[in-house]
Amino acid sequence: MKLATLAGALGLALLSSAALAQDPVYATPAGGTASPIDRQFAGRAAASNTFEIRSSQLALRKSRDPAVRDMARWMIQSHTAAERKLLGAASYADYLGGASPVETPMTADMLANLATLDGAAFDRAYVDDQVAGHAMTAQQMQDYAVQGSYAPLLRYEASTLPEVEDHLAHFRSLQAHMAPAPSDNM
Repeated sequence: MKLATLAGALGLALLSSAALAQDPVYATPAGGTASPIDRQFAGRAAASNTFEIRSSQLALRKSRDPAVRDMARWMIQSHTAAERKLLGAASYADYLGGASPVETPMTADMLANLATLDGAAFDRAYVDDQVAGHAMTAQQMQDYAVQGSYAPLLRYEASTLPEVEDHLAHFRSLQAHMAPAPSDNM
């Protein structure tokens, strides 16, 4: 009796797995497991969203420049929405292990540096970090579009890349209109 119940449960589990593998929302190209490239992309995207939100929250507290504050509000709104999309796409394969998005050592250092700055020096560093971060994220998304295999993450990349490129263009424009960073040679 126990053997029959176990066999039935195993059969149901196999049928459920097979059905999910056929569903284009859940299936990788071979219906297999997530690749290291897929997991790496999900982790990097989560870290990017986390940095954009946290650094922009800091900008709202520290900056007095209306243009910087407007960009910070936009980044919080946009990257919070992107994080929700990412968690929806990534959760199917448990890419993030149910953990909150993490900081990388690089983004932790950038946030720590921003926390030490004030005034125009803060604004310049924040905008410079946003340009560098969005440029790196855009490149990672373009790379994932070619190398990735997990359909929900590929849809996330395709829908989010234009937003990242728009953010980058706005930050570059803001950067071009800011006063140059003070020189260390003075």
